[in-house]
Amino acid sequence: MREAGGLDNTQIELRGMGIPFMGVVAVYADPGGGTPDADDAASAAGSLLDGREEGLLPVIAVSEGDLRDATPFDGQHPGRTVIAPDGTIIAHFGGHGNQAAAREAIIDHFESQ
Repeated sequence: MREAGGLDNTQIELRGMGIPFMGVVAVYADPGGGTPDADDAASAAGSLLDGREEGLLPVIAVSEGDLRDATPFDGQHPGRTVIAPDGTIIAHFGGHGNQAAAREAIIDHFESQ
């Protein structure tokens, strides 16, 4: 969840550049590895707030067969899929340390439009 917390700042930065970016955090499993529910999403959202009263990112619980099947998520956590406003998948990254690459993929996509 630590890396997801940086999406707030990325969202503010990209919107300041005129790029209509909105981050969404999807929780794919509860702490025991089972199907997450609304309480798991709320817990994740609370951990992202890091002491703030509110955040910019919606947090959703995703069950099998939903968003997971619509993206190239390969099970490598955290997964980061960059989706354009029209639903086109721009890029997908699995694992840690790829936030800068995802940010660049977003900028490159919108600069090419």
